[in-house]
Amino acid sequence: MAEYFGGYIFFPTIPDRNTLIQLVLDIIEASPTDTQAIEEIWLYDGEDTTPTDLPAEQALIELAKTEEGAMYVHTKTLEDVAFWFEPPVKGHQTITVWGYSMGLTKRKDRENLGNVNAFIDSWLALCEKGRADFGFFGKYLQTIEKTYRDQVLPALLNNDVEALMSDIAIYWLVYLGSEQARRWRLLHKELPAFDRQTLPSGALFVRMSKYLYD
Repeated sequence: MAEYFGGYIFFPTIPDRNTLIQLVLDIIEASPTDTQAIEEIWLYDGEDTTPTDLPAEQALIELAKTEEGAMYVHTKTLEDVAFWFEPPVKGHQTITVWGYSMGLTKRKDRENLGNVNAFIDSWLALCEKGRADFGFFGKYLQTIEKTYRDQVLPALLNNDVEALMSDIAIYWLVYLGSEQARRWRLLHKELPAFDRQTLPSGALFVRMSKYLYD
């Protein structure tokens, strides 16, 4: 049985939830009325977060105002991906990106590298266009939980990039914004990885393996 895996992206310069939602829509190349791309929107009702029956356009307006909620999407290049929005924390807008492991892991009966690369391209574009400070996509379910987010935050706020990278073994994808990337390079540490790129912005992107699990 496949499971969801993922992790947080931290945006220090995005001013509000509505801007972050629009960024996601731009990345997935969907409009607020695109009911094919936007499968479900979940809204907070004061006690829990549940699917809404509102039309997508109205639901996205409510998503920008509610305490927390999610957008589940399915496009030609993104299969069963969730974007979970939470209240700002310590000066950062945050988003949790979930991916369905069935589409991100190597399977004996098919080669799905094209889907994997499409997911990575979208995830990386979200980090880069949103000018994220730090982002990760983890191999374990715990990396999408707030308790894990709160373990990461002190290192991020203290610009302790070595601590930020201390869990590299459980990450699949890592994004260090330009300033964090600069600090990392000053440490001159080895970083064995399947792919490592310095982006035009100065940010560092690391992909630890070909698939989420090889």
